[in-house]
Amino acid sequence: DQLYIVVTSPITRSDYSNDTNGTLIFVKRVDEDLIHSLENIVNLPFQIIPNDTLNSEHLIEITQIGDLMKIQRLILDLNDHHDLMIEMTIPMENSVIIRQAITNVTWIVSLILLVFLFILIVMLDKQLFQRIQMMMMDIQQIEAKNDIHLRLKLDQRQDEITFIAQEINQMLDQLDSSYQEINALAYSDHLTGIHNRISFYRLIEEKMSSNPTPYAILFLDLDGFKTINDTYGHETGDFVLIEIAKRIRDIIGTNGFISRAGGDEFLIYHPSNQRKELARLCQKIIDTLASEIEINHIHVNITTSIGIATYPESGKTLQSLIKQSDLAMYQAKTLGKNQFQFDDQQ
Repeated sequence: DQLYIVVTSPITRSDYSNDTNGTLIFVKRVDEDLIHSLENIVNLPFQIIPNDTLNSEHLIEITQIGDLMKIQRLILDLNDHHDLMIEMTIPMENSVIIRQAITNVTWIVSLILLVFLFILIVMLDKQLFQRIQMMMMDIQQIEAKNDIHLRLKLDQRQDEITFIAQEINQMLDQLDSSYQEINALAYSDHLTGIHNRISFYRLIEEKMSSNPTPYAILFLDLDGFKTINDTYGHETGDFVLIEIAKRIRDIIGTNGFISRAGGDEFLIYHPSNQRKELARLCQKIIDTLASEIEINHIHVNITTSIGIATYPESGKTLQSLIKQSDLAMYQAKTLGKNQFQFDDQQ
């Protein structure tokens, strides 16, 4: 059987501030080359054999065999695992010299192991512990900033540390994608894909908090939409709502935004309170929506009534503007539908 010298050390951060994450094991095979090199240092023949008699209280044993002396000396390791001992058989007249030599050999073996262990720890600290610490700092920064768009820094080495960092970045990519999907579901209308009421409120409040400027709220309600649902079914009605939202969105473009307030009602934000400009916009919406819609060989005509409220003339809060535009929309319906009304025309 082969003999080995084994040294173990706990794996932890370089500042020893956290719990251990495993054990570093250094193994050196006790072969003839090692023994010969030590023999040359102490200039005495010896052998390293398994220990089954000595212990920390009984470090050395000397036995006389005729005119020879057999000396056995326990090798102490860093972890108090006393599995090896040094054995020499020498003439009696050399006993004092040999005893000192055995002690020297014991300390030399221990010193060699300590040097190897120190070198390994230094190398691991540079190659492993410092990189893990940098990765932990990146993770803490992501957590502190609460920003899943940040990523761990990667180096060119293709090893386990780089692999773990890549896996964490991939996980962050998936979280980012899931967040975008959840955000879209939370702030968009599930049928038409335009803003829902929550998103509409949020966008306007963000604009007004940073730069309060005049704007208008348009409240649209489709005339006779219930008849379409009752006559052709909700599937046809859904198609009509999708087409209406698309037409309005094409008219508005980037100059404002549209929201489905619920059912067949829509809200429009327009960044101006100029009455002539708003009148032209409303008339264009009415004319565009009046164009025939075809679905599965069914031809549908739809009209809309629009109420208009302006900031700051009609109100100072978004809630008050929506309420005033809603009242103006009902006034338009009362006057015959398929037209628009300003809130101060009631």
